[in-house]
Amino acid sequence: MSSPADPGGGPARRDGPDREMVSFVAVSLLSLVTVLAQGVPDTFLQWFGAVVGALAGGVAAQSAVVARLLDRGFDVIRVMRTVRWERFRWVLTMLARTVLGLLVALALVLVLPRAVDWVRLRLDGCPPPVALRLVTTPEQLPTARDLADAFAASTADGNKGCRAAAVFVYAADPVLTAEAVRLGWAAEHLLALGPRPELWLPGSTYFTAGLAGLPVAVEMRPVAATPVVLALPEGAEVGAGPRTRTWSQLLQSSRRYDWSVARPDPAVSFTGELATHALYAGLDGLTPAELERQLAGGLDRGGYPLGDELSLLCRHASSAGGAVTSLIVTEQQLLRYQRDRELGDACPPGGRRPALRAVYPSDTLGLDFPAVRIGWADASPEQDTQARAFLSWLDTPGGRAALAAGGLRTPHPGGDLPAVEFESTPPSASSLATTMDSYDRARRPGRVLLALDTSGSMAAPVADGGRSRYDVAAAGIANTLRLRGPADEFGLWAFPHVGGARQVFPIENRQLAEAQVEDALRRIRPQGPTPLYRTIADAVPAVRTDTDAVQALVVLTDGEDTGSGLSRRQLVDRVRGQGVRVFVVAVGEASCGGALAEVAGATGGTCRQASFADLEATVSDIFSLLWKGA
Repeated sequence: MSSPADPGGGPARRDGPDREMVSFVAVSLLSLVTVLAQGVPDTFLQWFGAVVGALAGGVAAQSAVVARLLDRGFDVIRVMRTVRWERFRWVLTMLARTVLGLLVALALVLVLPRAVDWVRLRLDGCPPPVALRLVTTPEQLPTARDLADAFAASTADGNKGCRAAAVFVYAADPVLTAEAVRLGWAAEHLLALGPRPELWLPGSTYFTAGLAGLPVAVEMRPVAATPVVLALPEGAEVGAGPRTRTWSQLLQSSRRYDWSVARPDPAVSFTGELATHALYAGLDGLTPAELERQLAGGLDRGGYPLGDELSLLCRHASSAGGAVTSLIVTEQQLLRYQRDRELGDACPPGGRRPALRAVYPSDTLGLDFPAVRIGWADASPEQDTQARAFLSWLDTPGGRAALAAGGLRTPHPGGDLPAVEFESTPPSASSLATTMDSYDRARRPGRVLLALDTSGSMAAPVADGGRSRYDVAAAGIANTLRLRGPADEFGLWAFPHVGGARQVFPIENRQLAEAQVEDALRRIRPQGPTPLYRTIADAVPAVRTDTDAVQALVVLTDGEDTGSGLSRRQLVDRVRGQGVRVFVVAVGEASCGGALAEVAGATGGTCRQASFADLEATVSDIFSLLWKGA
């Protein structure tokens, strides 16, 4: 049989199986090469999509539909007869099929993985994010939380809306943190500080000086800075004079115009340490003791706590009139105050905050703000990747915006912050130690009465077995006597007792041995109700004196008030404005969530929630604030 003739008179050409196979293989391979040229696949799903897409392109190029479309196109060309296209028929067919195959392959490669991801996300949700731990200082805790949240949110960009990292943020003393890093974060550090961190925001490079040459990889980047300023309230005049003033000149203005100055306690605040270093460098005729009396008076008159800069600002936020007091804080925390940002768990956003404005002393210091990555040898590759990503993110527009929102000055400043020159490099360890030695000699002594709950609930056993709650408390109290100096006064009450509480030791500076206190407490048997309010109301007048000592009542209790005959409001009214700070250590069933926190806050004290495991450390922290020491 003769083959059918085409309209041009020649025999019709048909692609045989060999030519079709060559076309299929060529189109598939070319499709695969084109796909791989866009980037080597990272996952099995991407490889699967690339191969399937290439094969689908080859199949599509050989389909009957494509053949009919090509034949129809050549029929049109023959009718036009402008060029003798027949001689190029096979080449053009291959070219058209190749282009079509490539389009199909690319479409499948782009669509298939995304379609599978879409279905998987709808069925299973996002995969678990990589868990990171970030440790910071108590003063930087709110800012660190904001930065961690902003970073975690940024990891969802380009990741199908799924966050790639989740950052747990907690606070610990930076000196203890640096020591734990040097020692490899052993089991005792897990108990005392918290989980081993991959990231650290220490607030200053002062705390990272000893991390060079460690077996663990430590990467540090400077990311921001902030100066120490004087936050002036309304009514605080500085008078006529030079535009820029030193710390000494500003303190002179405070004495001349009768407004007070409150400084964070250097025992718990590095901002307080830096401020003390700057103030002592320009005393201008004052002695350190005279300066400390002035600053202590500012705390007492305004009812400010013995704490860090966040606690000062939080107290100021709730103040209503009274003494005109300026605060020594960082510009960063002042901006958070002005912008109604969180100032700690006890001071959430919201409410009307009294106005404060910044004055920048010409001889001020500041915090450099480093970010530290700690590359533990056994950390997972995913943790290492995300920890590195956090440091890199801090230097992106998004990271710099988050730092600026937290009140910090970035290396690329913007906004309306004034141009200020300040020394952000921390003082040397030796010079700061010299300053703190002078501070310890100049600070006022403490007059402290400890009221110990000896109600029946204190006889309950604790988890370590063999000891009661009372035994643990008694041992912790005896051990704190080591912090006491010759000028410090101490007294001890136990409650309940007939009429309220019994005096175990009067308030005096007689030196008591630990054994004496332990022996006296051993003779007391826990029993009876908890006349907590009555004890506090009676103890505050007993502490009050005309000396310039820090006057404080420390109450250790495990329960709620029973049998006092006083309401919460009556108690607050009786202790407010007496010049005696009330500190409460709440253990067991006792809580800092209600009356105890209100009483402490109204007197410039604090309420500390503690477990029996860390009871001694909590009591020691409080007494280290109150006692002058040796």
